[in-house]
Amino acid sequence: MDTLPLYPGTYAPSLFEGSCRRCPGEDVCGGDVTSPCGCVKRGAERYRCGSCHVVCRERRQDENETYDAEFRLRLSEGLSLEQLTLDQSMGLGPLPILIPLRTRNLSARHGHRLAWAALNLEGMVSLSNDHTRVSLRTRIRGSRADFKRDLKLGPSAQVLAVLNGLDEGLEAVWPRDFRITLVERLRAIGVAAVTGPTFSVTQAEPSSHRIYMMMRHHKMAHEMSDSGMFVVPNLYWREDNIRDIDAWADWLRSNSHVQLVSRDFTRDKNHSTFRHHLDGLVRIVRGTGRHLHVIVLTGPVFGGLAVRRLADAGATCSVVSANPIIAGMHGKRLIIGPSGMHEMIDYTRSRGSALAFDNVKRMEEHLASIAEASGVRSAPSLFSESHLSALQLVT
Repeated sequence: MDTLPLYPGTYAPSLFEGSCRRCPGEDVCGGDVTSPCGCVKRGAERYRCGSCHVVCRERRQDENETYDAEFRLRLSEGLSLEQLTLDQSMGLGPLPILIPLRTRNLSARHGHRLAWAALNLEGMVSLSNDHTRVSLRTRIRGSRADFKRDLKLGPSAQVLAVLNGLDEGLEAVWPRDFRITLVERLRAIGVAAVTGPTFSVTQAEPSSHRIYMMMRHHKMAHEMSDSGMFVVPNLYWREDNIRDIDAWADWLRSNSHVQLVSRDFTRDKNHSTFRHHLDGLVRIVRGTGRHLHVIVLTGPVFGGLAVRRLADAGATCSVVSANPIIAGMHGKRLIIGPSGMHEMIDYTRSRGSALAFDNVKRMEEHLASIAEASGVRSAPSLFSESHLSALQLVT
């Protein structure tokens, strides 16, 4: 096999010459077919690091920088999974089976009936059109009362902050000063819990980039926990990488106090991709060997499948979804058909808060019926004081 070019004029180890053993990220990565994880660009774009987002081993600030120097610096910014520690000892209490996003589209009359709501990254920060400037949205810069009022929630409602969003938004919050400010504001407005950020780990990038993205997640989760927040780790991995999947099961066995985890399925647009990633999540749950509660971000169809599969694996589940409210605001009603729940244009109701709220109730009832049929009972209600009841497996 011919060696791959690194810096022009330098020697590049081939896949068969142990390049992974010389990589500063070997312990985290474990080796990958993308070795030696050099520049992925060709032609005029090659080695134009200033305009490239990929963190490869050849990345450099200037032509005098040595091979791996920039990569080592990037790795030092993050944490390995083994270094991640979280404190969930304060507890959240049981969660409802559905936690809706986009509650600010509801009327206060409907929103005040909710015990829980979720807020994603887009609802926390604003990006300039050219993605060069980021700022906190007004709703998280004020008081707790103003924050709940903006989300159309009552004063006793709880809010889950979900750090998922477009790559540009996640990149914008990564600089240390900004992410610390963001966490301080989330604490100040009384956010009950926050999920780990979903930095992308797509197959288009070499493993050097993907392990750095995962290490960013671990770093931010660790920092947020140290600040006193209840942090829910986001379980994700490099595509088809069993080592990454099993590493999460090992970590959860070693951190038995962590009972609540999450998984973002919002990028899975077809059944085969969703089921494939759900298989990985179920493998982690089974490998942990104890009960977990899993927060999944998805819609009503995939949400129902997740509730059923996770129940079979011995876990309970909460689905975070904007689907019922968005559908209602567009005049669509959620109905249950032979293939599960889906949207249908509603010709008998006007679009708006009433239809959106009805969709939320329908989706919760749909998920609860699946959970009950799978052997799970007493899911806390999203709409009443019974959200204080326990969520347990049927014995």
